[in-house]
Amino acid sequence: MRIYHIYICRTYDSGVPRCIRAGGCIKSQKPLTTEVVSDTQSTQNIMNQMYIIMCFSKTQRPLRLKETFKTTPSIIRIFSLRFVKISGMKVKSTVRELQAEIGKMQSYPLGFVPTMGALHEGHLSLVAAAMKECPAVVVSIYVNPTQFNDKNDLIHYPRTPDADLRLLDTVLRSDDLVFTPDDREIYPSEDKRMFSFGNLDNVMEALRRPGHFNGVAQVVSRLFDIVRPDVAFFGTKDFQQLAVIRELVIQTGNKVRIVGCPIVREKDGLAMSSRNSLLEPAVRKDAPIIFRTISQASRMLADHEIDEIRSYVMNTINRKP
Repeated sequence: MRIYHIYICRTYDSGVPRCIRAGGCIKSQKPLTTEVVSDTQSTQNIMNQMYIIMCFSKTQRPLRLKETFKTTPSIIRIFSLRFVKISGMKVKSTVRELQAEIGKMQSYPLGFVPTMGALHEGHLSLVAAAMKECPAVVVSIYVNPTQFNDKNDLIHYPRTPDADLRLLDTVLRSDDLVFTPDDREIYPSEDKRMFSFGNLDNVMEALRRPGHFNGVAQVVSRLFDIVRPDVAFFGTKDFQQLAVIRELVIQTGNKVRIVGCPIVREKDGLAMSSRNSLLEPAVRKDAPIIFRTISQASRMLADHEIDEIRSYVMNTINRKP
């Protein structure tokens, strides 16, 4: 008896398939030419507007893909396929839908990974940390306009929604959720709240991006109110932002636990960032000098004065390659 593994892929609006795995046991050596037997849902619902990718093996492990074809129920029928539980994340775009799904959950703690999309391995490391600790995870994808003090920066921020969903679909589980709201869901009315974080929002990045951390506080507090997570995961790459969020939680009395996760870097040392795709090739080539320089500076702390280290960092980074 051959064990067949069937992969059913629902299409997104762009036509890019999303894989949802189903398993079945074919109790015959006959070709797959007759009808579907489904235990859980109608053939029409399962197969309509879907891609079918089929492979088989004598073991439980899939081998090569044997055949790929696009189909509708009127064209293809499969012999004696018994569907098992279909795994795959759920994607919700409204607060009502998301909270309805969260309300059904029976496993806690609930983990949360807020992102602005254009996902990469750094984001996946946050998701992995959340999945390791939490039986259910919500990942949000939302580019928050209130944290951009430069309108051109907002316009040109990388947006790759289809690729983001495909990437998340390779790692998330059936109980996990992806939240993809629009501006109206996050801000049904104008958010005029003003936050104060003392020196945290008056130094370093805050000096060059006025209003940025207030916008971060607005969206993060709003997302916390919507998702109501037990644990939220952020990268330490945005160290100042992480400090602001920790202070935000204290000020608002939110019980969510904030977890800072390690920086994930490219092979040449540059921290992974969605904005890296916007760098011109020559700038991208030179960018790793920042990490190399500050790494060397940390090794100088034992036997150099602070002023010497500061001069070394500034001179090295500002020096033309």
